[in-house]
Amino acid sequence: MNNSQAAHAWAHGQKGRASNLYSDGKVLTSYNTTIAFREGDIAFISSNNMSNSTAKHLNLARGAVSYEYFASPAFRYGQGTPSAAECIRAAATATTEEFKTLCRARVSLERRITAYENRRQEIMELAETFNITICEMPEASGDLKKRAKELAEAEKQTFLIAQAKKVELEKQQRALDLNDFQEWLTKGAGRCPHSYQTERRTMGDYISLKGETVITSQGAEAPLNHVVKALAFYDSRRNENGNYNDWQTTGHKIYLGLFILDTIDTQGNVKAGCHTFKAEEIARFRKQWSI
Repeated sequence: MNNSQAAHAWAHGQKGRASNLYSDGKVLTSYNTTIAFREGDIAFISSNNMSNSTAKHLNLARGAVSYEYFASPAFRYGQGTPSAAECIRAAATATTEEFKTLCRARVSLERRITAYENRRQEIMELAETFNITICEMPEASGDLKKRAKELAEAEKQTFLIAQAKKVELEKQQRALDLNDFQEWLTKGAGRCPHSYQTERRTMGDYISLKGETVITSQGAEAPLNHVVKALAFYDSRRNENGNYNDWQTTGHKIYLGLFILDTIDTQGNVKAGCHTFKAEEIARFRKQWSI
């Protein structure tokens, strides 16, 4: 039996033994350390940091459980199997301590509050199920939620300002690079400036020609005769309405140097590997070079 099978045996209440992972039907042991146990229909699994090997066993245990499990920091090396009550109380104490850090948090506060409240609810419901008393766990107050919302909005505005500044700087750089870009685009001279390579996020990739080699703004190359054949196929996909019949490669591969033609959408836009070519750019390229 391998480790995965031993973990699945434990998850289903069966005995199983692998080289360093053992299930007695209730408790799962890794290298003589308890890492999980079952209490009725509930699985308790360690949330503590473990050695790399035991961490892998923990991942197998989590993956083997098809029902919900409860993660707890109560598991300790050399201290045997904790009880369900110990697991729940340890989780309640640790989560309450974590709550104190929320009051000082500035990053992802809203998300952290939600995670805390979900964990608090999980612990309180389990404590009620096992009829045990736990430490008082504070609710995330309305003031804290208000602050979280304000910080989230501030972070959003900061991001938007940074993005706008980035776009403006890229625009300015493209203005400086315009002559070099035109030389590359219309004559195949030099290389496509980086500022026009980044523009592909909205405009797609650009295409140029140098001798018998087609070059993209990303620097990829393909033989001209490959591209001519691909364009003939591209034209064959055009229908009587002036649009294109949607196509994607299957067994029929159309090569473009080291790349293959992946898709043609109904607007005539093309994808080949990591490249995207807008129909307008394909038309401009063909007209520019009479292809």
